Amino acid sequence: MDSYGYVKKHFYNGKHPLCACGCGNEVGFKKFKFLKYYKDHKNFVKWTNEQKENYKEKFSDKTKYGEGNQQLTLNLQKPTKSYKNKH
Repeated sequence: MDSYGYVKKHFYNGKHPLCACGCGNEVGFKKFKFLKYYKDHKNFVKWTNEQKENYKEKFSDKTKYGEGNQQLTLNLQKPTKSYKNKH
C-alpha cells in the first residue's frame, strides 16, 4: 500500500478529504498528508472577526516588528554597494 492509500485508510476512514472552504473539491496530497484547501482556495476564505483580532494581536507587537526595532532601523541606514557595470 502506498502512502496515499495508508493515510486515507487510517486517518480519513477511507474517504478523500474535501476543501476546507466548502466548495466540495477534493484536496491534493503532498509529503504524506492531505492539504487543507484545493489549489488557491485559501485566498478566498472569509475570516471571522475573532480570527482577525487574533491576527492583529499577534503582529501588532511594535517592539518586535515596528518602531521599537532599532536593529531594523540601523540596517536600513547603512549604505549599499553600487553594482553598476564598470567598463
